[in-house]
Amino acid sequence: MVVLEFIPFSCDPGEFLREIHLPQQIDISEDAVRFLERAQPLLRPKALYRECYIDGRDREGVVIEGVKLSSPSLSLLLAQVEKVFPYLATGGGEADRALVDDDPLHRYWIETLKEMALRRAIEEVKSRIESRRALEELSSISPGAADSDVWPLEQQIPLFSLFEGAQNRIGVALTPSCLMVPNKSVSGLFFPSKTSFQSCQLCRRENCPRRRAPYRGSV
Repeated sequence: MVVLEFIPFSCDPGEFLREIHLPQQIDISEDAVRFLERAQPLLRPKALYRECYIDGRDREGVVIEGVKLSSPSLSLLLAQVEKVFPYLATGGGEADRALVDDDPLHRYWIETLKEMALRRAIEEVKSRIESRRALEELSSISPGAADSDVWPLEQQIPLFSLFEGAQNRIGVALTPSCLMVPNKSVSGLFFPSKTSFQSCQLCRRENCPRRRAPYRGSV
């Protein structure tokens, strides 16, 4: 298991203001930039990943190192794949503990920064895998990221079993309701593919702010 505990993260003021939809010239933007300066040192994205072979497969899913991941869509996506890269990534929880604040605007700003830190962690995992394994195209899928019947959120339970000690390594835990703590964390699989795939392609939520690809309805 590869653990990435010290992923560099920086955000320039202009990028942050665009993320929170603030023009640079209005007064509140100065408050936002000061908040960024205070929060940025506390954002510590982290991740871990593994390199695993697929042990078996059927129409209902795949088996990775003895762990069954149940999803007909996953079975189709990985039909020609021998090796996958399960991963966990998080924007970190340090900023939550250090910036306790009842101001809803500040809460929105820190959640936005944590989301940006999470994206940085995912990018770092993808880049590491691509460079170390000389892979030109990596796609990914996550439990609960598409329509509910594609790869249900409950499948995080078997997926997490592949990451023994994840809470001690990067501070991510799975709750009984299959949500991750801290928030702004994600689990999933990277896998080599000939064409790019995004979970969004199997998701009907039209107004999702994180949509990265149009809905196409099938694998």
